Amino acid sequence: MTVRSGSVAVKIYRVRQPKARLGYVFSLAYSSPEGRKVRQFAALEEAKQEAQLAADRIATGHAEASNISRSDGEELIAARRLTGEVPLLSALQEWSKARSIVGYDLIPACEAWRRRETKCERILVGALVDLFLAAKSAQGVNIKASYKSRLTGLKRDMGSLYLDSISTRAWEAWLALRKDPVTRNTDRKRVVTLCRWARRQGYLPREITTEAEMTERSKEPPPSRSILKASELEALLNSFRDRRDLLPAIVISALCGLRSIEVHRQNWEDIDFAQKHLRVTMAKEGTPADRPVPLPACGVAWLRLVPESERVGRIHPHKTEVMTLVRNLARKRGVGIPDNALRKSWVSYRLALTKNLAATALEAGHTATVAIRNYLKWATPAEAARWFRILPKKRPNPGGAAVQSAGIKQVSAPGLAALQPGKDVYPVKKDPPP
Repeated sequence: MTVRSGSVAVKIYRVRQPKARLGYVFSLAYSSPEGRKVRQFAALEEAKQEAQLAADRIATGHAEASNISRSDGEELIAARRLTGEVPLLSALQEWSKARSIVGYDLIPACEAWRRRETKCERILVGALVDLFLAAKSAQGVNIKASYKSRLTGLKRDMGSLYLDSISTRAWEAWLALRKDPVTRNTDRKRVVTLCRWARRQGYLPREITTEAEMTERSKEPPPSRSILKASELEALLNSFRDRRDLLPAIVISALCGLRSIEVHRQNWEDIDFAQKHLRVTMAKEGTPADRPVPLPACGVAWLRLVPESERVGRIHPHKTEVMTLVRNLARKRGVGIPDNALRKSWVSYRLALTKNLAATALEAGHTATVAIRNYLKWATPAEAARWFRILPKKRPNPGGAAVQSAGIKQVSAPGLAALQPGKDVYPVKKDPPP
């Protein structure tokens, strides 16, 4: 049977089907834009109704096709070439679905997915930390002063996790354990460095922002610009007259402005008493490494308290960071030193004398911007002159009049008796003789 709609004909066939109630079914077959269609019905009337609807739909499509322009036809042919073996309608359905998921940035989303799906070697955080520290150490980086102390905590807390399984939220939670914003930002910086290195080594997908990088930096409070008075420095120097192993560290920090790490590494051979200057033996990474720093006459006098026979090798024999030992012992002796106060005092008083910010910053080993932001507290030339004129007295008495005149709290006699020359209340292993 043939059902027509205009020039379109749809045929119905009676087909034997032993399992059907009548022993046969009515099969409807026709071609559509989606391909050949075949449907079967148990009743003839149902088949005729469906055939009529199909014929009408096809006829309507033919009518629209007859009105298509030449350019539209060419676009249709070009679209079919683009989809290749994929039917045009299927390709459009897939595109529509994908765009509804990612919005209008479909191609960038696909590219990002491809980059993220790049095969990477999985690694545990603990193993990664070990490889990273070994690589940095092989490059000559001082990992103890920079990476090791920070990443040891990471290895302890997250060492059993795979690196690629740690989300930004997990990194944020780990960093949130640090209440001090400066400490948090320092740990974040080390973790970001670790993850970037892992990406270069093929443990994370390339060309993507790591999860650690997407964590937020904490807002740090303004740096403290507390500086000491000349009387406070005089009391500090006099209280360490009996500690020739620690006194030079105080002298070159307060009167030459060296950083703690630079003080710890300073050698006697780089101090020129005749020319009154010193060359920084080993500067902090990323700062001017070989820079001369003026040594005032009072600094020469204090350093000469150390016998010439002992002025060989490093200015102290300790493995523990020397300024940490100084601060701890000074606290025991009743002379407090705010963190980094000696260097900050030097920057402020040196600028008061030179009135040259660029030159002072160069001597300190940083930029003028850093000097203003982190160190500088304005001081008068008179205050600066007193700072650089502190000389050792002929008969020092750390527990007597010299300390009292400086306004420093005097410790008890039993406390002083326990602090014999050369005896360290914080015993540490000493380096072998140079």
